[in-house]
Amino acid sequence: MTATDLLAELPYLLLATVILVAGITTASFSVLRVKDRTLIYLGVFAGLYGVRLLVINEIFRSALRIPEEVSEWCAAVITYTILIPGGLLVRMLVGSGWRNSVTWVVRLTIVFAPVAIAWAVAVGEPLAADSLNNVIVILCTLLAGVAIISRFHRRGREWLIVCFLLFFGTIFMANLQIEIGGYDPEPLGFLLVLVALGLLAAERALERERRLKNVDYELETARRIQTSILPSSVPCVHGLVVAARYEPMTEVAGDFYDFMVIDEKHLTVLVADVSGHGVPAALIASMLKVAFGAQNECASNPAEVLSHMNAVLHGTLDRQFVTAACAHIDLLEGAVVYAGAGHPPSLLWKCRTSELVELAENGLFLGPFQNAAYKNVRHPIEAGDFLLFYTDGLVEGTSSDGQPFGDDRLRSFVRSNPGQEPAKFIDRLLETALIGVREDDVTLVFAKVDESVTRS
Repeated sequence: MTATDLLAELPYLLLATVILVAGITTASFSVLRVKDRTLIYLGVFAGLYGVRLLVINEIFRSALRIPEEVSEWCAAVITYTILIPGGLLVRMLVGSGWRNSVTWVVRLTIVFAPVAIAWAVAVGEPLAADSLNNVIVILCTLLAGVAIISRFHRRGREWLIVCFLLFFGTIFMANLQIEIGGYDPEPLGFLLVLVALGLLAAERALERERRLKNVDYELETARRIQTSILPSSVPCVHGLVVAARYEPMTEVAGDFYDFMVIDEKHLTVLVADVSGHGVPAALIASMLKVAFGAQNECASNPAEVLSHMNAVLHGTLDRQFVTAACAHIDLLEGAVVYAGAGHPPSLLWKCRTSELVELAENGLFLGPFQNAAYKNVRHPIEAGDFLLFYTDGLVEGTSSDGQPFGDDRLRSFVRSNPGQEPAKFIDRLLETALIGVREDDVTLVFAKVDESVTRS
């Protein structure tokens, strides 16, 4: 190459390198950090353009000894395909009024690219479809220009419009083979619009990240609020040892439990599970707090508690519902009175007879049915007996063999660990049941009659 050739090709080599690096950096940043498709399309678009500039550059080809024919084919393939990421990028930037039109153009380029490449291969000429490609490029450029100007002309983005107009002008000049001082102005125009797009895309990405941070903050706030509606400690009832554990699957969840201490010998327990996950379920769980807290007068009658709560919730849950287990523990009489609302059966372990009893009295879900009726079931309890209340996330969790923990394993676990202290019992149960994948929230309440208790 002569000195004149070097001076002519060097600016293009520098531009190609800058554009290629910018494209790779932008796409990598989006994939690894912000997950923004606008930046991905921008990175791919810039990367392809940079590669095309490199492969047709005489300095680059000479340094790597790339045959001219290979260079021409690489440039042709990129020329026919680069409109696809470019169109997708414009589609992300324009408003909804232009999105359908740009979508059709993108579909056209997706169809045109393989047809043009096949045509070039068939005739053995890389630029066989170049004339048709130039027409498509000019039409796409006009559409993109009108769409972007329409989108941003009233939003304080005049600088962006100017950059695009200059870029579109260089594209027209390149496709009409007009040069300035012997130089093709399109790469410089592309670099200019790349900077503009980069600023716009970065602004959008930062705004998106700011919104995500706001969402995270709101979720954290919701989590703190939800945690505040759960009991801060287990109740202190003489002769009863209580332990509870709440394991949400996400920041906020739909499980709920609460206690109502009537006096030192009487305690009412509620464990509930709202259908669904996330913020909607958590909001309903907060409603349960209010609904249950208003049941002091009937706290010794679980069926009535559930009936009143259903009346409060009916018509307010849209398509969601609540399952619940409610039990009144009477240490004075030595009995537990239980009622359920579509909830998994709670378990009663009888220490003296080593018998495991299912508390399976169940009515309809809370919320959907206005006239749902609930019934109580009564069982005697004595020293050493314990009650286990849980939500279905426990039995649906995956155990060590990859299978759901299930009801049978839960009952087997209870029979094998009757002498465990309440807190240790819950810890070991969770370690056994939730060793694998978990798809739901888990709440456990364990209440054991102290073995030193005697009836008054």
